[in-house]
Amino acid sequence: MSETPASRLLVPVGDSVTLRNTVAYVVRQMTGVPADRDAAVHFVFPTHWQTRRPDEEAAQAAEELLERVRTWIREDLDIEEGADFPFSVTTELIATDEYLFSYRDYADSLLEYAREHDLEHIVFDPEYNPDGRGPLLSPIQAELDRVEDVSYEQAPVGRQIRGRQ
Repeated sequence: MSETPASRLLVPVGDSVTLRNTVAYVVRQMTGVPADRDAAVHFVFPTHWQTRRPDEEAAQAAEELLERVRTWIREDLDIEEGADFPFSVTTELIATDEYLFSYRDYADSLLEYAREHDLEHIVFDPEYNPDGRGPLLSPIQAELDRVEDVSYEQAPVGRQIRGRQ
């Protein structure tokens, strides 16, 4: 990655213990983007349920998670509800018209979304597990290694550890 931070980011979202820290990392990255650049971050939740029989409970939980992400961004930027973000923020369910089964399906849906929205860089939560069944992050990243137009990284964050005080 270059010296100047990427200004157009895609962040796949799933419920994990490191998601909050990943959001904070992305916000720090975005605040370092020069004001003359078209800065945007898209937090997306790739659906993993069959859309012919949508799981309404899972969809509601995904929407609530995306709303929580927006709340965390406001907290990190110390801005009020209703105030504009200093960069474009999109939160969205994606791949709602397809059934994502394999790591290649997830990688393809992320790449398609990134290209459609002119996003240049993907930031992964290190604990991202899109389908909740098994680790897919390494295979997804291996698929992304095959393309040159979209770069990626794993957010350098860890789990919060609380000890005795």
